[in-house]
Amino acid sequence: MGVLHLASSVLTLFFIAILAGKKKKSVSDRLLMAWFVVLFSNVFIFYLIHVDSAPSWVIEFLNSSVFLQGPLLYFYTSALTGILEKLKPRHILHLIPFLILYSLTLCFNMVHWEYMESFNTGLIVLKFISPLIYILISMKIITQHRNRIQNIYSSTHQMELKWLSSILWGSIILMIVGSSSLLLHYFTRIEIPQYGGLYLNILYSAGIIALGYFGFRQTSIFVPVHLQDDQKWNEQASTKTNSFKYQKSRLDKEFVTQAYQELLNHMESEKPFTDPNLTLFKLAGELETTENKLSQVINSQSGYNFFEFVNKYRVDMVISKMAGNELISSTLLGLALDSGFNSKASFNRAFKKFTGQTPSEYLKANT
Repeated sequence: MGVLHLASSVLTLFFIAILAGKKKKSVSDRLLMAWFVVLFSNVFIFYLIHVDSAPSWVIEFLNSSVFLQGPLLYFYTSALTGILEKLKPRHILHLIPFLILYSLTLCFNMVHWEYMESFNTGLIVLKFISPLIYILISMKIITQHRNRIQNIYSSTHQMELKWLSSILWGSIILMIVGSSSLLLHYFTRIEIPQYGGLYLNILYSAGIIALGYFGFRQTSIFVPVHLQDDQKWNEQASTKTNSFKYQKSRLDKEFVTQAYQELLNHMESEKPFTDPNLTLFKLAGELETTENKLSQVINSQSGYNFFEFVNKYRVDMVISKMAGNELISSTLLGLALDSGFNSKASFNRAFKKFTGQTPSEYLKANT
């Protein structure tokens, strides 16, 4: 176990060094680096405990550091999704629970306190609830982020932050097992390794590797402030032609009808959807309109969000190429890439969504 903790410490230092060496560090990079500093302190303290070299104030830092990891996770998720552009003084409020609890535990270790056992019991409960709240909030942020980017980008595969969602679910598993082992240790005579033993520590180390690998590769996702109103996007995306409130959007029916026809003509003649990096901003620029107006036109007239609208054209183009016997000189993936898709996974997902069949199933049924 000591070797595992020591190896994890070295690995964490390696990730810190890589992030520190980045020339242009974003807010998310700095937050990830701070998170790794806390992770390093944790695994190294575990090593010191294993070799019986950890003083009490170091152990108490370990016990209280869980109240640092929750806020850092929340800040990091917010920065990655473009919500948090820079840290402000008010964000320090999230660190107050850590400062209070660490100070209290240090004081209680210096003096005998008859309620120390009750305090420790309450602390165990808080150590489970606090990070769980931050994890659930972070999950909600990611869900809202995925809905939002579909109104802006036509290719979202590398922006969905699925890797971070996996780490969040892994964190919940770590918390449940670790907290259960602590509760059993305090309230029963069952002798089990605290914090879950070897297997949980292996999972913890694997989480560090995943966080370092994907976190280093992931860049912050730009979403303009005026396009971050999730309620507005949800209202637009769920609005159909027969219930669209033009008076609220300040777009009259005549303008919307004309603008939509111009959009359709542009999509047919210029085929901008073949650009895998097409965005709402780029398409709005080509049509000499604003992204807000274009989004409202697409949502109200087509019934799709921007992502769905563009990928519908891409799927239709692939089907057209398949019908034109272009598979003789190309592959399905080749047709998909020519039509604007940037990966096999995104092509298969979109094709199944709009046709109800996989590309191979469709090809088999129509040949």
